[in-house]
Amino acid sequence: MNLIGEHTDYNDGFVMPAAIDFYSYAAIGERADQTLSVYSEQFHQSVEFSIAHLAGPPRKHWSDYVRGVAAVLRDEGYPLKGRKPCH
Repeated sequence: MNLIGEHTDYNDGFVMPAAIDFYSYAAIGERADQTLSVYSEQFHQSVEFSIAHLAGPPRKHWSDYVRGVAAVLRDEGYPLKGRKPCH
C-alpha cells in the first residue's frame, strides 16, 4: 500500500513518491516601510529586500525562493507591505 500516492505531474511526466524530511515555519509581522526581511534558522542569516526592487537573476541563495514568490505576488497585483521576521 502506498500512503503517499502516485500521480502524473502537469508535464505528463511520472513522479516517484518519496517522503521528504524538510519543513518550513513562517512567522509574519507587519512593518511600515517597503522592506521584506526574512530569517533562516538553519543558516542563522537575515536578508532584506526592497519590495520595489525584487527583480534579478537567482543568486543560488536560500532567500531566492522568498524573493521570487514576493515578486510574482507583486507582479500579479497583490499589494505587499514590508514584513519583519519574528525570531
